[in-house]
Amino acid sequence: MREYRKRVRSTHYNAIVLDVDGTLTYAGKRIEPTIVTSIKSLLDKGVPIVLMTGRTKDEAISLIDELGAHPNLYLFVENGAFGYKSTDLQTVINVHNMKKADAENAQQNIMNILHKDFNIPAGTINRKGAYSILVTQDISDFLKLVKGNPDLQSFLQKENLQITRYAGGITELSLIDKGYALNAIAKDLLNISPRKVAAIGDATSQYGNDYPIVSRFGGFNSGTSTGPLFISYKDSAGKNITGPKALERFLDEISFSGNPQLTAEALWKSDLKKFNDTQIHQIESLIAIFKGEQTADPKILIDLFIHLFTSIPNDLQASALKIILNRSNITYPNFERLFTELVGNPPHVVTQAYPDVSAFFRVYHYKSRLNDIQTEN
Repeated sequence: MREYRKRVRSTHYNAIVLDVDGTLTYAGKRIEPTIVTSIKSLLDKGVPIVLMTGRTKDEAISLIDELGAHPNLYLFVENGAFGYKSTDLQTVINVHNMKKADAENAQQNIMNILHKDFNIPAGTINRKGAYSILVTQDISDFLKLVKGNPDLQSFLQKENLQITRYAGGITELSLIDKGYALNAIAKDLLNISPRKVAAIGDATSQYGNDYPIVSRFGGFNSGTSTGPLFISYKDSAGKNITGPKALERFLDEISFSGNPQLTAEALWKSDLKKFNDTQIHQIESLIAIFKGEQTADPKILIDLFIHLFTSIPNDLQASALKIILNRSNITYPNFERLFTELVGNPPHVVTQAYPDVSAFFRVYHYKSRLNDIQTEN
């Protein structure tokens, strides 16, 4: 067991799944600034981070406001049933290929059967989002009911319903659990092995909704429960360090290896935040042209180019050009040659009517000419 714990702690992970309530933060509390800083640093290094919560989207969306939208940050709700990239909160990422309407139909059918066939009072059975059902009955009482009713046991197994403890100790029946969601996200969304995903959660009792992600390789415990496979952080008295304090230790001590492509993507997206929507559209259009993905009439290209570089402050000209060059995968000399082929003149000549812009591109022109001369010599 000691060897197992050592292996889990020493593994270099490629992604993180974070439980929210009781791990990332406490209900009604903001995320600690030190944790926000650590998360942003990992995101910028190309480490995808998935916030996974039992909350609904409406209940969880404020987390993105606190952390800031980032191309490597994801939010999965309703115990991982579906989620979103934080930079696109409209496009649903569905990890189990069950449409919301189908899930709601299954949910209603299960509620009806629980009431009619198993005599659970209708007033105690409630929807929670589209993928869970709350039974306002203490989970210990519900488990006794299940144990004493083989037909109910068979029904729950047939519908693949996961029994978990909800707030206040009442019963939640979920169509999906966090463990299933983690495996699907790793394989289908992030294209990595689930064993390369580190996860941390606090609801780690047998019926806690974090149990499936903590009782696995790469799982870490931020709760008070103990288990043979649980990896917890201890204080000087040997008690579990819990909640955000445990998360701080986790983020500080575990090694993560980012994906260079995700790092470049993150930096590009971060740089784009400096520009308004019109300028971003102009930058993306120029990238498409210089990558050969889009054609443009010379006059249209000149107008697009001039409109962009005359609309941005002088101190952002270099950022805009860097984005265009990096995303087009060309050097400035090649960019200038291609630009000249397309419109007949290099950028510093085309922009002569705009002295500041022309001067900016003239510097790049002479630098590239100087490099060519030094190379020839």
